[in-house]
Amino acid sequence: MWENPPHFGNSDGMNEQAQSLQRTFGLRFTPAAEPQASMYIRYHWPVNTLVRTFGSVARVECLPEQAIAHHDRHPIAIKRSIGHGGIVFLGSMLGPHLAANDREAQGLAKRIVTALSSPELHSDTLRFRSNPGISPSNA
Repeated sequence: MWENPPHFGNSDGMNEQAQSLQRTFGLRFTPAAEPQASMYIRYHWPVNTLVRTFGSVARVECLPEQAIAHHDRHPIAIKRSIGHGGIVFLGSMLGPHLAANDREAQGLAKRIVTALSSPELHSDTLRFRSNPGISPSNA
């Protein structure tokens, strides 16, 4: 699981990190967005919930079935297969909400960790889809 909001660091560092994420995991980003219409991220995997956002969000390009969360109809969190594993990318901060004992964030984090650590128990909710552009040899 990788958490990467766009509002930390300088623009050179953010561009460098975005390029590294693209080379390593095949992640591509659209311009970051400041919350406008909604202050909430709508997660729909592994549980349907809303988690508040306080800053800009990283919008990620993905297939519709890879998106696990949206902000103002744009995907900002995905799950993607890579080789024999995969990545869950969060384009909005979840960590500070955990530190603040936010109930929705804690419930979401617990469900994500459970789904990722016990796929045999959650095969109906954990379905990484293959990405033909990413393979173990070029990841």
